[in-house]
Amino acid sequence: MTDQEKSTFRFDSISFTVPSKGSKTKTIINDVSGQVESGETLGVLGPSGAGKTTLMNVLTLEGFGGISGGSSTLNGHSLTPSLFSSHCVMVSQADHHWAFLTTRETVRIAAQLYLPPTTDVDGVVEEMLSDMGLLVCADTRVGNQFIKGLSGGQKRRLSLAVALIKKPELIFLDEPTSGLDAAAAASIMTWLSKTAKSSNLIVFCTIHQPSTKVFMMFDKVMLLSNGRTAYFGPSKDAESYFNSIGHQLPPSTNIADFMLDLVNSEFTDKDQVLSILDTWATRPPPPPTSPTPLSAERAPHTLLSEVAILFRRHFTLVFRDPMVYLGRCLMFCFICSFFAVIYVKSRDRVQEQVLFRMFLIMWHVGVPTSLGVIAVYVYNTEFFSVKKEVKNGLYKPLSYMIANFIIQVPFMVILSICAVTISGYGIGNWSWENYPQLVIVYACGLFAFESVAQLFSMQSDPLLGMLNFMNVWFSAFLFAGVMVPRSDVIWPFRLFCYILPLNWVLRSMAYLEFSAATYDGAELCTDTGDQTCFFHVDGGGNQIIPGWTCGDNRLQCMGREGTQVLDSLGANYKSLSSENNVVNDIFICLLITVVGKAGYILLMRHKCLTATKILSAEEASKAVSAYSKSSSGLGQFEERKKSPQKAANAVDENGKL
Repeated sequence: MTDQEKSTFRFDSISFTVPSKGSKTKTIINDVSGQVESGETLGVLGPSGAGKTTLMNVLTLEGFGGISGGSSTLNGHSLTPSLFSSHCVMVSQADHHWAFLTTRETVRIAAQLYLPPTTDVDGVVEEMLSDMGLLVCADTRVGNQFIKGLSGGQKRRLSLAVALIKKPELIFLDEPTSGLDAAAAASIMTWLSKTAKSSNLIVFCTIHQPSTKVFMMFDKVMLLSNGRTAYFGPSKDAESYFNSIGHQLPPSTNIADFMLDLVNSEFTDKDQVLSILDTWATRPPPPPTSPTPLSAERAPHTLLSEVAILFRRHFTLVFRDPMVYLGRCLMFCFICSFFAVIYVKSRDRVQEQVLFRMFLIMWHVGVPTSLGVIAVYVYNTEFFSVKKEVKNGLYKPLSYMIANFIIQVPFMVILSICAVTISGYGIGNWSWENYPQLVIVYACGLFAFESVAQLFSMQSDPLLGMLNFMNVWFSAFLFAGVMVPRSDVIWPFRLFCYILPLNWVLRSMAYLEFSAATYDGAELCTDTGDQTCFFHVDGGGNQIIPGWTCGDNRLQCMGREGTQVLDSLGANYKSLSSENNVVNDIFICLLITVVGKAGYILLMRHKCLTATKILSAEEASKAVSAYSKSSSGLGQFEERKKSPQKAANAVDENGKL
């Protein structure tokens, strides 16, 4: 292998500054530099709070909440999000996998998306499972906090397997031995070291407290303390370096423990720590390197092929994860049947049961839609896996969204069928004449709430998202036209009557159910002089003939025909009428769905693709200086937390924020 074929990852003068009290700042990382080449592994050590994870975040373009300074290059090319997704991969400390997929399925899907279509996927998968020691659990589901699956160490090795399937030039590993016993940690690091050399791979990893054997697996080590470098160089030279500055390694002592003890300012003399840091700071930086070509980018899969693979994955998950759809199908059927049994008398089409039949429809619409709160939690959990996969270049965000949409559409119809068929049409004796239309209306209403649930799932805290969804649901129930007439709601609250879906779904469901039948206890009449005969008037003020009469039972006389019953109900519940608004109501529900989906897509894409920018040392210095002088600096920093990309470009040519 020639030097020209080697890749070089270099970072110079990396700093990371965050806001502190008042207009002060705190530097978490200060002037950290290093260089790693293909075939080498770099281990970043340091006591708790030394800045290991922060350095990793800055270098992987995840340095949110502050100002990143310095430079980070791969073969002399600045590390950008597109370069990262093409040539790098990140394995975070938290393992985010699809809980209901098996180990083999997880690795196979990664191989299908990362590798060319002509690859022998099964052969690659089996080889990777063998190398990572995962064959014993190849057909075990990954699992999560609710279902038993892989152990923590097995999940860690699975994360490595998925990352290495990509065959990247540079891999970032945050605590790769976390959760592993000493033997497994040594085995993994030995394998990583061999893989780095055989695959021309650069390995950059943070590690907490390695054993001597693991320590010697690193070609280079970096020791951090208080955000500064205490040592960077070959691991085999670390002992001689510390000997040269007056710190002798005691006999039978782990070199890693010795180094960590030396620079742990919480338990070691702070002057000693500062002296070690200052000594290293006097060393000259390595000479600059010239840009060299990057390896050819892998041919990306087409959007259609990505969608097909992701569709198969999520279709499998639908039937294995009961929380997504199947569980809700059963809950819909049970809940709606419960209400149908409570209102079982309303199955009789008589005047006394008209109002209760309308209430049953309202419960059918209202309560199941509240279970969209489950979708908030599910999609929020999914997001962390999706974000990791998109960042690592596994697929494009649009591919996931399209696959998700294709699965949602038929399941909204299935959920609708489960909600109304047994309970409404079986127990409640609803009219089968308009069954298809009613199922479609109900499905459109569910889809609207599902899109709202997805939108709120983008909040970082799932509990907050679930709470906000329930607030929307309660508002939809309140402004559905039954609890309070729309005309009585003052502005701007009346807006909720129009933009929330429950009102439109209830109106069409009531129309489709009541309009298709007649109701006993009332007879048609045409005698306008009959005091027991009820007539409605049209838009011109003329009486509509025929009317209806219930004889002496005037109190509960709603009408003989369905249109008459609807007009009678509309006298008290203004949202109901005998006018056919089904198409209009479906359109409004779909419009609400589109708006919710659009918001979800924009937020999903933004969160998946947003990355921080490492400013040049000069720009970062000017930005921090300008912040310190600004009386509103804290507010500016808070804005940066919300908009990292804006923060990255927040310094103009004069160094002003």
